[in-house]
Amino acid sequence: MPVRGGAFRALGTVLAFDLACLTAAVEGVGRLPAFWLHDSPHEGDVEPILYERLFRFARDLELAFGEREPAFQYIVTTRTAPPAELAQAPFARLTLDARDEAKLLLGVRL
Repeated sequence: MPVRGGAFRALGTVLAFDLACLTAAVEGVGRLPAFWLHDSPHEGDVEPILYERLFRFARDLELAFGEREPAFQYIVTTRTAPPAELAQAPFARLTLDARDEAKLLLGVRL
């Protein structure tokens, strides 16, 4: 199914810029922290292929560190599960769950 729509293109542009900034921070360009908190809309609001590409890009960025600990954090809040191979360690470090106080983002109910 083709991906269409002005809103989707705009969202893709914004996310691409965010990822470019994260990548630049990892490479030591600029003064931005290598941290990205992506509070996603509901999965029905964005095409699934966009989420898959976001997760795969973050994976590729992490794999570039080889055996070293990655020098960035990427937190995604979404109801959409990542691709199966990325839903476990070392890529998935924590799964948030608002029904469990111990699994709240930063331990806080906002």
